[in-house]
Amino acid sequence: VAPGGDVVVPAPLLHVPDAEFLEVARPEWVAGEGHGDRSNGMQVLLNYCFGHSRSTWSFCPTTSAVLINHHRDPARINVKLRWGDGAPGDGTSYLTEKKGFLAGANTTRLSLDYVATRDIEEGEEIFVDYGPEWQAAWDDHVAKWKNIEPHGDYVPASVMNSTVHQITADPNDRPHHSLLCRRRPFSSDVLPASPVIEEYAGPEETTEPLRQLYDDNMYRWWWPCSVVAATDEHEYTVDIHKKVVSARTAGRVLLTIRRFPRHLIRFVDRRYASDIHLGSGFRHPMVLPDRLFPLHWRDDYRRARTVAGAWEKPSAGADAARTEVTDRKFEAALREVTCGLYVAPSTIRGAGHGVYTAVDLPRVGMPLVRGCVAVLRVR
Repeated sequence: VAPGGDVVVPAPLLHVPDAEFLEVARPEWVAGEGHGDRSNGMQVLLNYCFGHSRSTWSFCPTTSAVLINHHRDPARINVKLRWGDGAPGDGTSYLTEKKGFLAGANTTRLSLDYVATRDIEEGEEIFVDYGPEWQAAWDDHVAKWKNIEPHGDYVPASVMNSTVHQITADPNDRPHHSLLCRRRPFSSDVLPASPVIEEYAGPEETTEPLRQLYDDNMYRWWWPCSVVAATDEHEYTVDIHKKVVSARTAGRVLLTIRRFPRHLIRFVDRRYASDIHLGSGFRHPMVLPDRLFPLHWRDDYRRARTVAGAWEKPSAGADAARTEVTDRKFEAALREVTCGLYVAPSTIRGAGHGVYTAVDLPRVGMPLVRGCVAVLRVR
């Protein structure tokens, strides 16, 4: 049970300065004519990040908070978002920092809290509002969606592992999949000076602590491999490759193992080859509401002083008509400027700095942005 007002789950955020970082290059297998819409141009990660329509930034939770679903019925929504305390173990608030400062920080600086809006009972699913923009994008996606067949005869890796018993040495027989071979955790990843060939010696003894720690962890137990030849349906000669490769080590072989058991080889989807990466897949960030998104992080944010600096002062005589047009343009531009959050020295001696919301008025008679009150004239 989570009482109303309690934090259900915190969400430290990975801040991504530009959505371009979440783009993907189209794989070679969709480069052919007519296949351009079969590969999605954005990472699936985008769906699990927060964004704002007036900003290129994304904020990606790094905890299980990403699993909290949206619900279109407001009565079912039982948590809301608020900014957390910032970096773990750091009481500093980074919401007033400029985007340039955050862009240069490569560790967590921001976090969100999912706060219960009412008492949540045990077993009740948690829902949060992704925002009306997200809902509209989803409704549009559903209305316009059309089925796009995957390239070739794509079969999920899970199905391949349960149905394919004989593996050939030709990778073209499995264009959507790569192979992994099971080895003992922490086996050497150092390339040998000369080729190493060994016979499979049977399963190594695994201690109970090791099993409890790593169980079937794909990264620890499973290594990239390729089939060189089949001894029979149940045994193969395989090449084991490095997990982390560079241009210098790509394709290099760590060792060759003969009589390697079939049940220790599994299929995995190749990068961007599964149906989740089809062009028809939905991509849209969860949307931070205006009440949360700092004004000075918006791409369209302009200080009133900046607008005023671009204004051409009125002149008389033959230029009166042009001046009237300039005045209207300037006023229209000024109306786009919304309240800003400012940190400035207090007018009270010895009081230090204060935080204020205000709009700088460039000249007398220009209208204040609707709904905004300047609480302090900052000079």
